[in-house]
Amino acid sequence: MFKINDSVKVKPGIMDPDNETTDLGGWQGRITGLDDSDPGEILITIAWDSRTLRDMPREFVEESIREGMDFSEMTLLADEVELTAARDKAQDRNDVIRMLEQENNWADLGEQGKRIQAVEDACEHDFALMDHWFEHLENQVELPVKARYVGDSSANLRHGAEILINGFADTDDDYGVIGSAIYQKRRIQVLLCDVQVLESSKKNEALEDYIVWFANR
Repeated sequence: MFKINDSVKVKPGIMDPDNETTDLGGWQGRITGLDDSDPGEILITIAWDSRTLRDMPREFVEESIREGMDFSEMTLLADEVELTAARDKAQDRNDVIRMLEQENNWADLGEQGKRIQAVEDACEHDFALMDHWFEHLENQVELPVKARYVGDSSANLRHGAEILINGFADTDDDYGVIGSAIYQKRRIQVLLCDVQVLESSKKNEALEDYIVWFANR
């Protein structure tokens, strides 16, 4: 009945076999795989088309990424779908997948990933993202913050030294946000990408978010 590259649509009332809270009715795509080794239970793999990908609940995409699953395709029983007409081209699908992967780049980090993604989403232009992080840290971090310097040792600051971050001084396109700190009663400046927060709490989670973002951007 079905063959590779056929366009199919999920019948009404069919639920996601991995998450029964997601109704797949109306989702559409192309068949990329067929398993008829058991004639009584034929399985088909569907690559969702661009329109289905655009309309997916964001929570579905995020959870799929967190669980290491591919949100762009799914395997269902043959009797759960029906033939239909194609409504896009393969390139359309690829473009949407790239967009969704970019929009959900941090989903595998759970709640921290959601916070990082929210900071990125709130910034209108990528070139302004570092300045946006600077403003976010100023607004969200309750100073001072105890930290450990984990960068390379220098004449002014050794690796492993405990410092007290008490402000945000500037940004650098290559090295990120520069913080103000106290070390051995001296005022210094330190790259925040080179520090480790010693006491995690709600008051400084934005700083920890920034450190993770900078290391993985």
